[in-house]
Amino acid sequence: MTEEDIRSYDRRIEAQDLPAAELEFEKSIPKPERLPAYSRMFVDGLGRPWLLDYRRWDEEEEYSSPLRRWTVLAADGSAVLGRFEHHEDVRFYDAGEGWVLVVEPDELEVEHVRLYPLVEVER
Repeated sequence: MTEEDIRSYDRRIEAQDLPAAELEFEKSIPKPERLPAYSRMFVDGLGRPWLLDYRRWDEEEEYSSPLRRWTVLAADGSAVLGRFEHHEDVRFYDAGEGWVLVVEPDELEVEHVRLYPLVEVER
């Protein structure tokens, strides 16, 4: 975690218009030395770990990218099998051999359960 990360965090806290005591408390909380590599882990029915990349916030309180990226590992953790990306509005629920299950909003924000095939991409 860089000094700029800490300053950015402090600016976001200060912008919340907190009472002085609460602001002082928030700023006194020790900051971690590092940011995490992943924010979530899921193990599918085949025993493969799916790791969701950690996303940083920028100054405008937005994520740096609207995409969420998962790394899929072999069940024993010995190899990266692939990557899966989806828009931040899509919620990831499950995965299996050649498929992924998500909940996806349409243009009217009505949610739909979708089953998508996973396609191998040549490298």
